[in-house]
Amino acid sequence: MKKRTWLALFFLPFLLACAGTGGHESTGYGQAKVIDVPFTKLVRATADYLSNRGYRVIISDLDNGIIKTDYRSGAGWAQRGSRGERRAKVEAKIERIDDTHSKLTLEIYAEVRELNTPWELVDGGSRDALVIYGRFFDGITTRAKEM
Repeated sequence: MKKRTWLALFFLPFLLACAGTGGHESTGYGQAKVIDVPFTKLVRATADYLSNRGYRVIISDLDNGIIKTDYRSGAGWAQRGSRGERRAKVEAKIERIDDTHSKLTLEIYAEVRELNTPWELVDGGSRDALVIYGRFFDGITTRAKEM
């Protein structure tokens, strides 16, 4: 019984973290969403959207639905009070659910640094991060439906 209680207490923060994400499933540093778009179309739309946003795509495995970008300077979100540089990179994984639905998982790695300090990863659960994830999901979905 004690073991179950400890397990429940361990997983409670994870469950609560997912509750306010607007239909997106938390993946640690990322968010996932099921979209009513076929796999191939969603993969192409994701790569196209990221390129048009200024991200340089460095891995584009369209058959397996994996897209990774290099860091883009000035992108992402910063910690409150931060005045230094910021950058972000995106990793996308698209999974086929059926002929008309796919699951899109986005992981945006935002980093900041002050002057000559090393890059530091910023929390992906902030309000600013969730807004950016929402914009990416909306933009990719719109692009896919236009194709």
